[in-house]
Amino acid sequence: RSVKPLAEAFATLPASTEIAAFESYPAGLSFYLGRTLTVMGDGAYPLRSNFVAYWLRHVPAPPETLVASTARDAWLASRTTDVLVVAPDAQRESFEDWLAGRAKAHPVTRGWWAASIPRPAER
Repeated sequence: RSVKPLAEAFATLPASTEIAAFESYPAGLSFYLGRTLTVMGDGAYPLRSNFVAYWLRHVPAPPETLVASTARDAWLASRTTDVLVVAPDAQRESFEDWLAGRAKAHPVTRGWWAASIPRPAER
């Protein structure tokens, strides 16, 4: 399934808004948007890449754009800009549990949900 409709839905986001993917990696979204995504999930599971999983076992620390599930709250607290988090249908329940009132998830396109979390001064 193409993520082009998802990219089109986010095309007007300000460049300062960070985009993160919850327990998923919408393949191609960073390409269509021309920006890097943060992936929240354990290891390389959301990336579906054996090479990345292998590589992560051999580096001292993962890149900042890979956030472990146990570090999601700390990562969000460290953000200084608005954050848009996307999640697939399959993760909707755990996504809403993690949001826990910080923001409301809403459908974006078929198969994808999102929540806009304002910068810290507005939280």
